[in-house]
Amino acid sequence: MSEKRRNRRIKNRNINQSEKSTISKRSKIIWIGIIVISVLLFSSLLSLQFLEHFIIVD
Repeated sequence: MSEKRRNRRIKNRNINQSEKSTISKRSKIIWIGIIVISVLLFSSLLSLQFLEHFIIVD
């Protein structure tokens, strides 16, 4: 009985570890996406400001 319980516990632990790794991968992808989107927005805002400056000068 004790061996069966131990095996079950080990299986559960392995499942939990695999779930945690997939969750961390997803969160990493989400964070990378957020950073990329914010950088793109920031660069587009800067380019718009530069264009406005050039238009005002011309």
